[in-house]
Amino acid sequence: MYHAALGSDARKLRQSGGVRISTNITSFVDGDKVEVSWSGVQRPTNADAVALFFAGDNPNERSPLKFKWAFASSKSYLQTGAGSHTFRLLNQRKDVSFLLFYNVSLTTKFGTGNLLARSAPIGLNNPNDPQHVHLALGVTEGPAVRWGGEPGSLGQENRGSFSTYTRLQMCGAPANSTGWVDPGWLNYAALTGLQPGTRYYYAVGDPAWGFSREFSFVTAPRVGRDASVRFLAVADLGHSETDGSAEIDHDQAKDMLNYTPVDTLQYVFEMFYNFLVDSEAQQGASLYTLQGLLNSAANASLLLLNGDVSYARHAPEDRAPTGQLTQWDVFMHQMEPLVSQMPWMLTEGNHERDWPYSGDRFLNLASDSGGECGVPFWQRFFMPTGPIKWVDAQSQRRSPEWFSFKHGPVHFLHISTEVDFAPGSPQFEFILQDLAAVDRAVTPWVVVNMHRPIYTSSTAGVGPTSVIRVAEDLRAALEPIFMLYQVDLTLAGHDHKYERTCSVYKKTCLQARNAGYKLSWAANPRPPPYWATVALDHGFLRCDVNATLFYCEEVSSMTGKLLDSFSLFKPAEWEADYVVRNLFEQYFISNYSSFDFLEDTGIPSEGYATVYEPIFKALERDTRLLQLYVLNNNSAALKNSVNGADTVQDAWGAIQPIYNITVAIANHRNSSIYTRFYAGKAVLPIFDNVRSAAAAYPARNGVIVQRTPQEMGAGHRAPALADP
Repeated sequence: MYHAALGSDARKLRQSGGVRISTNITSFVDGDKVEVSWSGVQRPTNADAVALFFAGDNPNERSPLKFKWAFASSKSYLQTGAGSHTFRLLNQRKDVSFLLFYNVSLTTKFGTGNLLARSAPIGLNNPNDPQHVHLALGVTEGPAVRWGGEPGSLGQENRGSFSTYTRLQMCGAPANSTGWVDPGWLNYAALTGLQPGTRYYYAVGDPAWGFSREFSFVTAPRVGRDASVRFLAVADLGHSETDGSAEIDHDQAKDMLNYTPVDTLQYVFEMFYNFLVDSEAQQGASLYTLQGLLNSAANASLLLLNGDVSYARHAPEDRAPTGQLTQWDVFMHQMEPLVSQMPWMLTEGNHERDWPYSGDRFLNLASDSGGECGVPFWQRFFMPTGPIKWVDAQSQRRSPEWFSFKHGPVHFLHISTEVDFAPGSPQFEFILQDLAAVDRAVTPWVVVNMHRPIYTSSTAGVGPTSVIRVAEDLRAALEPIFMLYQVDLTLAGHDHKYERTCSVYKKTCLQARNAGYKLSWAANPRPPPYWATVALDHGFLRCDVNATLFYCEEVSSMTGKLLDSFSLFKPAEWEADYVVRNLFEQYFISNYSSFDFLEDTGIPSEGYATVYEPIFKALERDTRLLQLYVLNNNSAALKNSVNGADTVQDAWGAIQPIYNITVAIANHRNSSIYTRFYAGKAVLPIFDNVRSAAAAYPARNGVIVQRTPQEMGAGHRAPALADP
């Protein structure tokens, strides 16, 4: 047993010096569990915490890797000052130790000023063991991979290359400050000359340091219209700590979830605030989605992940608190069982890319990457980027953030919604050239992958970074050429729910969303008529494709039931007709008229605030009202864990106790016209939407709209074309 005594700064806390913390192991390998025990805490509080750090880290300079509240270890902790917790340890290339902190708060945070004790280091055995094994398509050059056609017979070896990224390459804090974690060497090697439809076995590593265990995968069929393939698709996936630990998160300044112990009134209030406003937590549902993907992996040859990949949640330093690059390690460890057996192709999202003056299309308006500005994403995932080079606003040369590849009978085009896609931009020119060059006799189907959707039922609008505004920009720039070159399908994310439109320009546009991140439950309660299906649930897309049939199912991660299914058809003799399409695009005049303000502009943040702030103030002002909220709250996700999986029932569980307060605000004579308008015309209808979906869950899996083709868009549909 190893322990350490009180730190010098912590003596100011007037502890006796008898505080001890110890672990039941002195060394570990990836995935080991450790029991951490402590004792001797005087005047213990429910805000004492046990946190994991790299050995020797100064907590004033680095955020904890993860932590647990001490009082959650035992009901007697507040009397005895002693307890224990179990943690999972990952190979993050360094030794680790546990630190015990006293009375953590938004003011004191995790630092030497409230540090009670530090455990002896726990040594990492063989930090050079290969980790985060994954496959991708299109890498043509690349420490080594050994492979062969039989298990245990890896007779061939391909040498590879390596890269990494540094603190200096990050664009800002916290990615280059409290959130920085050295990623180690990122290695890649190419397997060439593989036969289609064949199982291969492989191991990765280095002859000097050793190789990984053996993995296997099946190559896709040969590219062409005679092939049949199955692929899986997700977006906004994220990660979750499986040992129940909390992580320092990207939160708004008011949100103190990182510093508020579970099972307190303050915690319930912060969870409620987080639910309505901030929407930040671990992505517990991602574990359910991953299991669903693994269950569907047997015949699949490809995984698509369209942005907001790991949610290594960073925020600018003027927000409290910050995220960490360590969360990339947690995510990659979580995904290895799936992506070591099939290639995954990824598109960047706002949480990977956006940062002021880093070359994204929002100039200085978006900081969602927390200073990463795409560097970890593009270093970790080698995609087959195209030939066009560009220079960002910081004069750094970057590879293009868009690419395409062929898989069976499908041509996949991946574009970035985070950098300029307007006509005349390098990305627009690539899109135009790529679509024009597709040989539809070889790949009859064309699918465009992006992060932000080209259509949305979201109510979040107004600003230039909002989902409604970006969707408008995408339609203005790209919808005409998508129609001209007969794009069959778009897959997107960003708005955390499942949506599918009817034909748009006689093309089906599908958004496959919300694999794990918190549900975007504030969907338009009056969905425009072009929406075929809208569902408030976590899920993933499963598609089977041949030359004439493109069949997809959206599967609920939580229940395993189908949320939706659809089919696209092409005649066996189908050929692309660009002349007809060009004429159609030139002369088509839409007779669609705007539905209402929720579709056109959405709800500004001020609109939500004018309704929510009176609720927050009432709960803060009246402890009895907050206690009543706790008693009436039937939302398991809010009560139990920030990394729990949420459902639409959890959403209604959080809303139900304040529903009548919202009704009163909408009708109170002292409420402003502005407040009454947004409460009555937007917030309450959205709440009613959630209530209806929750009442029918899980039988309808959160489906709030499901229309037949005959029910959709009467009077608003484009003239029929002969081809699909």
